[in-house]
Formats: sequence, structure tokens, C-alpha cells
Amino acid sequence: MNKQAFRFFLLVQLFVFTWFAGAQTTLTLAPSADNTLYESSSGNISNGKGTKIFAGKTKNGLIRRGLVKFDIAGQVPPGATLSGVRLSLTMDRTITGPQPVSLHGLTREWGEGISMADGEEGGGAAAQNGDATWVHALWPGSPWSKPGGDFIGNASASIQVDGDGIYSWSSAQMIKDAQRWLDTPSVNFGWCIVGNEVSSTTAKQFASRESLSATNRPMLTITYHTLSTSTGKDPGLSAVQVFPNPSTGKFFLINHGRPPVSIAIFNSLGHRVYARTLTVEQNELDLRSQPQGLYWYRIEYGFNKAGTGKLIIYD
Repeated sequence: MNKQAFRFFLLVQLFVFTWFAGAQTTLTLAPSADNTLYESSSGNISNGKGTKIFAGKTKNGLIRRGLVKFDIAGQVPPGATLSGVRLSLTMDRTITGPQPVSLHGLTREWGEGISMADGEEGGGAAAQNGDATWVHALWPGSPWSKPGGDFIGNASASIQVDGDGIYSWSSAQMIKDAQRWLDTPSVNFGWCIVGNEVSSTTAKQFASRESLSATNRPMLTITYHTLSTSTGKDPGLSAVQVFPNPSTGKFFLINHGRPPVSIAIFNSLGHRVYARTLTVEQNELDLRSQPQGLYWYRIEYGFNKAGTGKLIIYD
């Protein structure tokens, strides 16, 4: 590599680092709610304030499903991009060997009341107002669309859970789930924890957010970054809109009365894939030749005035 090419390479790397890295942060969140669905035709059993969550099938062939959610939008800044999501649960009691335990995104609101089961909590307790039960998302009204909870059939993540210890779930789909919950908090209903429901005696017991041991409580670890902007960022950039986002590759940019705007779009490796100066109010940005994924745009106008944001292309 000659000196000129090497210098250019260093400049590109510096640009990518200073522009895209912004502030990368890792947070550990405690649940905002958790509960267990106890299979029951009457739908009047719950464990909202119990110290345990269950998933799998009991020796009597009754299903248990855990529920957990986290207030992501309340702790991660809006507009942040998530790059890592990991759910950690402490499994502290079982009478069976390795069993699959999966996370499924829930599709409606559910509750955690003040019910609290006795003993090992495997049988649950009488449901209280606002509790989730096998039949109700919010007892005594608001039933699920079907008994056992409303959740997406495809798992966001699945692992084998064996003996006592801490287990972690992490996947690309979990990042997508959490990103959607950050961007649209009204659809954040958390995950349903589903164990092996084919065979009996597969249930696993996990510590809940009410566990007497703080170190055993569920934890969601999120890594995210925010985009940095130039020191001359102008609030007037709010007059520039890019939509729809996400899209299949065709975007529109509306420039409400701004001077000529320059836009550059970069892929996740920092390579510029599009650049243009826009002089009219409504502009079409055609990126359909680019593969699906996450892209970044930088808009500039005037002297040292700039802003950045993200675009998502999907099939």
C-alpha cells in the first residue's frame, strides 16, 4: 500500500470511528414486571409477587409459562441503535436434565398483581386484580385471545437449560425485538418463556424480580450507541424528513424550506453507497440496488451544519 492510499485508509477509519461510534453504552436493566401462567381451565391462578418463574411441564402434565418485560424506552435514549441484547435468568430448581427453553415475543399487554404463592410456588396462588393467568392477560377481565397467552410462534432465542446456574439468551432477533420496543414503546409486551411442553416433568424454576437474592434476579443487558453530530448542528434540521423508514429501498426526503441539502449514505462498514445534493423540496432516494441491512445517512447544509440518522432496508 502506497503512502497516499494508506493516508486515505487512515482518514476513512477515523471518519467512521468518530461519526458512527458516537457514545457506546452498556446498560443492565431490571424487569418492570414478571409472572407465571399456570395452566388452568378456570384461569384464576397466578404468582405476580412470587419469587419464582416457571417454564415447562410439571410431573402432572400441567404447563407453566413465564412472562417478563423491561422498560427499555425508559432507560435507553430515543434514537439509539442497539447492537447487543442478552437476557440472563438464574435457574435454581429442577428435577430433570437438559431441556429447551425459548423466548417468544408477546403481542398484548399483561399484568403483575399482588398474588404470592406459598412454599415452592409451583402451584401458584389465587389471582388478584391485574394478574396475568392462563386465561386472562389482566384478571378478572381482559382474556387472552387463546388460553396460555398471546405470543409469536417463532422463538426469538432458544437454549438448553440443565442444572442450577445462570443462563443467558442472546440473538439477532432479540436485538430486533428490543429495538422495536425502544422505537415503539406501546408494543413492548416483553417475552414469554416457554419450556419443553411435549413431555411431563420438564419444568424449570427461575428466580423472579422479587427474589430475595438481588444477584439472582432477571437481568437484561443492552449495548447501544448514539450517533455523534458536528459541533455546529442546527435545530433547523428537524425540517428535513426522510420516510418511509424502514423501507424496501425507496425513500423520500422532504426539505421544508431549507437551503440546498447534501446527503451521503453509508453502509455498516462505513463505505459510502450514495451521495447527492438536493435542491428541491421533495426528493426520491433509490437504494433498491443495495442489500438489506442498516445504513447511516449524513445531511449537511450551510456552513458546518449537519445531522445524522439511520435507514433500514428490508426485503
